[in-house]
Amino acid sequence: MATGTNSTAIRQQKPSSVIIHHYNIEKQLDGMYMIQDGKRFVGPIELIEHHRQHLDGFITMPQHPCNRLPFQPPVAFRGMTYTDLENELLLKAESIKGIKIEKALGPQREHLIVMVAKDLHTKQPWYHDRISREEADKRMNKDGHVDGKFLVRQRDDKKTFALTLSYKDESRHYMIDKMNDKYGIQDGPKFDCIIMVSTVSYLKTKAD
Repeated sequence: MATGTNSTAIRQQKPSSVIIHHYNIEKQLDGMYMIQDGKRFVGPIELIEHHRQHLDGFITMPQHPCNRLPFQPPVAFRGMTYTDLENELLLKAESIKGIKIEKALGPQREHLIVMVAKDLHTKQPWYHDRISREEADKRMNKDGHVDGKFLVRQRDDKKTFALTLSYKDESRHYMIDKMNDKYGIQDGPKFDCIIMVSTVSYLKTKAD
């Protein structure tokens, strides 16, 4: 009795290329949130819930959340978790005379965040204080160019700043203007403080 052996050929398939699309959710001056040219919502949660049912500018509906791992705390600003921010808010609230902690961390929380955030850039490793454009170039060259690497420096007038950004193995310099107590690069959106400009939840996703 002859016995035959069946062999199964396994055909390896190359994984299809994955394209990731980024949408910047911007907070407007009136406190509402929206994507570019999209509808306005009272908060990011409401925005996501709406787009789960309606495209309205998205390429596909966000149905499957990619949850952070348990040991990954949510980030408030680049290099700062919400736990760190809460500690900073508490310290600031305690230093303000004549105000109750509950009020500072409650109804006046947004104002308190702006007060705290105005100086947070000085604690970030990407902030190089008052250095020249030439020194910024030198430090970027020494550290090695990678697209998207950046530093922020204070300009000689001590009121404005500059962002030095690595692109195609060279440094590009962008002046960060201050106008009406708001900061931003030319023709770009304005923010309450430097860390909001450089935190780059904005700069990482848009090429303005």
